[in-house]
Amino acid sequence: QSCGNTITFCSAGSAGCRQQSQGASSGEVDRAGAKRAHAAGLTALNQGRVAEAVTLLRRAAALDPSNAAIGRDLERAERIAATVRARN
Repeated sequence: QSCGNTITFCSAGSAGCRQQSQGASSGEVDRAGAKRAHAAGLTALNQGRVAEAVTLLRRAAALDPSNAAIGRDLERAERIAATVRARN
């Protein structure tokens, strides 16, 4: 969920949601936010929620563009998403 400059992360079965501010200025690295978005993206991907995974991994890549692991996982999620689209 996004509203203004705040993102709310909610997961199924969680007792609550947590909010974080989006990265402020261009070029600013938010490694903690990237780590959370990366983990949430991998969880979504492993649960078959491919479109959500791509969105989360893109957010992680935007927050920490130099993180090679995030880049690789995003590429993998995008390949899976393309395969799913091609089969439908």
